[in-house]
Amino acid sequence: MLLDVPYSQPPVPLRSLDLYAPQDSASGAPPPLFVFVHGGAWRSGDKHELDALAQGVVKRTGFAVALPNYRLSPREPTPGRDLYHPAHCEDILEALEALYKYELPVENIRGLYDASQIHLGGHSCGAHMLSSIFLDSSAVTPSLRPSDGLLSSVQSITVSEGLYDLDLLLNTFPGYRDFVSGAFGELASYKQFSTTGYKELKAGIRWLVIHSKGDELVDMAQSWAIYEALTSRGARVAREFERLDGKHNDVFGEAEYAQIASRRDVGSSISRQDQAREVSVQG
Repeated sequence: MLLDVPYSQPPVPLRSLDLYAPQDSASGAPPPLFVFVHGGAWRSGDKHELDALAQGVVKRTGFAVALPNYRLSPREPTPGRDLYHPAHCEDILEALEALYKYELPVENIRGLYDASQIHLGGHSCGAHMLSSIFLDSSAVTPSLRPSDGLLSSVQSITVSEGLYDLDLLLNTFPGYRDFVSGAFGELASYKQFSTTGYKELKAGIRWLVIHSKGDELVDMAQSWAIYEALTSRGARVAREFERLDGKHNDVFGEAEYAQIASRRDVGSSISRQDQAREVSVQG
């Protein structure tokens, strides 16, 4: 395990990642890489909180795991220190590009993981970040365009208890305007930043949308919104809305979460229609 590896130069607080590497694989080849982006309403959360998840994914899959941090918006407006979208996403994209290009200060890094096989996961606002980067938000945030090499290396994206349609979120939870405006500015509408309106950048990425039945902070409507948006655009997408029942910030403690998030067992709740659609896309 390698902790607090800087992915920016010169190093900047919070722009670092933890890297977990499995024991030597039976094949001797570097394993695929799973990168998970924490949530926290763009203003809290830390990679160290996901240590158990990372170790669970390593154990269940044999993949290497990277957990990046990113700069956070302040809880209170602070002139000169405010941090707005897409800055958080730009940090995550920088971390992903550094991982893809092996541009990290780590000895023998090419032996730790295979950068041509990258799988991504994100929780809560982390899901919004990944969908902002790997769906086409270029009309709004052109700085979030991943390199062609990184885009071709990403095999799957798992999003969990995510925030996607920000206006819908605020209609349901008006009290959330505090952290949404803290991350995006004070606006009458946030439609331009809602990732349900973005198209795919790359066909063929496998998306998995997860939502816990016990989530008390984000309602299932958010996950249905991104699932239906991806489905309507012909994306290769599956969902898992039945097997987890933990609260929003406790779901990582469920034994099945690492298994589902790492796509070892997508789950029985995927409908026959979803399964048939997966087959038709693959064909």
